[in-house]
Amino acid sequence: MKRTNRGITLIEVVAAAALLLLAAGITRPIWGAQSTQEKGRQTQCISNIKQLAQGLHIYTTDYDDYFALATTLDERRGEYRSNQWHSFPWNWRSTKDVFYWNDMLSHWTNSVYSYVQNYGIYACPSSSESPLVIVHGEQNVYPRPVSYTYNGLLHSYPAADIASPMELTVFWEGAGKQAVSGLAISQPALLCSKAGEPCRYQPKGGPESVMWKSDATYWIHNKGANFAYADTHAQWRPMGKIVANEGAELSSPGPPFTDWRADPFTGYNERGFAGFYWTYDGHPYLFRPDNDFGDVSRDDMKHQALTKAPSVD
Repeated sequence: MKRTNRGITLIEVVAAAALLLLAAGITRPIWGAQSTQEKGRQTQCISNIKQLAQGLHIYTTDYDDYFALATTLDERRGEYRSNQWHSFPWNWRSTKDVFYWNDMLSHWTNSVYSYVQNYGIYACPSSSESPLVIVHGEQNVYPRPVSYTYNGLLHSYPAADIASPMELTVFWEGAGKQAVSGLAISQPALLCSKAGEPCRYQPKGGPESVMWKSDATYWIHNKGANFAYADTHAQWRPMGKIVANEGAELSSPGPPFTDWRADPFTGYNERGFAGFYWTYDGHPYLFRPDNDFGDVSRDDMKHQALTKAPSVD
């Protein structure tokens, strides 16, 4: 039999190319698509937190240039709820009474809502909803998820006294990668005590402040989180450029440390959980309203352990 050498036809070339393209599309790394989706969620999250900052700015203008309340006063007990979660919306918890509901109206979540009129912007789409308490809503009022935390050192603080509005955080993802259902907390928080005693940040001699420990990672968006500032701009910031070794105990603050001029926490473990935060004169450094964010020596900085988050009352 005579053997013939036949070349590849154009149709075969086109078919082979099509198969290669199809295979490339099928085997494209899933993380690429996920990364694109997360970028979209991060963009929406920045938009949300920026709108909250804008709403807070309008609130401040309407209230004689004083910032919103980070905690509320229990009028019957004569004590601040500094170490308690606050309800959002104000009246969704049917087990509470009208006195409690009226107190909740003055909390930042509910007072700022009057200016944004959108429950949806309180939650980051990257965070899953986390219910801390299950209670039926009152008269078809339901709990709304909250991802963002308010800088509690701004509780009733005069806007004119802020040293650097472009650099002072007002809102951030301070509870980690979670959206707490129907409840909000300030991060950091002033520990105000009894009614009649001043509940306002002072560099020295005023109420103490704490930062709460979260059960969620702070690596929310590509090992970072979103922040909004007193001038209403918002941006993503990296969290933990220096990370503790795998398996490190968070009860030991280091070294190595993060940069105190850019990161609230001194360090993270391999999953993005924090255990200590930077302080200056006893208060969380990055959240001090009087901070001009000038050069501060590492020798001037201290670190303090995060406090266990309060339970739901």
